[in-house]
Amino acid sequence: MNRDEGSVRRVIAYCDRIEDNIRDFGSDEEDFLNSHAFQGSCAFCVFQIGETVKRLSAEFLMNNPNGDWSKAARFRDIIAHQYDIIDLHILWETLVVDMPKLKALCEQSLRKLGLR
Repeated sequence: MNRDEGSVRRVIAYCDRIEDNIRDFGSDEEDFLNSHAFQGSCAFCVFQIGETVKRLSAEFLMNNPNGDWSKAARFRDIIAHQYDIIDLHILWETLVVDMPKLKALCEQSLRKLGLR
């Protein structure tokens, strides 16, 4: 398994954890806004996704231009360094809109390589 494949698989695994959190804690924004455990668990996954995306090779990023890889990396930086200003509504939107798209893109990239 090369570095990019491992990183993509980790991103998928963290997206799966986000889906598990939504299933376990609640599937609407109000549930999210009312639970610090829910918020923290999901924020950790988004943080790890951003950290992992930073390890993807330039070649992988060039061959998979449909992903907003830099947005994932920047969101990690906000969680790490500016956690006191995170807009929870934006984080929720990221969890339910962007993360499923990112997971699908990662799965597609593995299929292109004949690996999924």
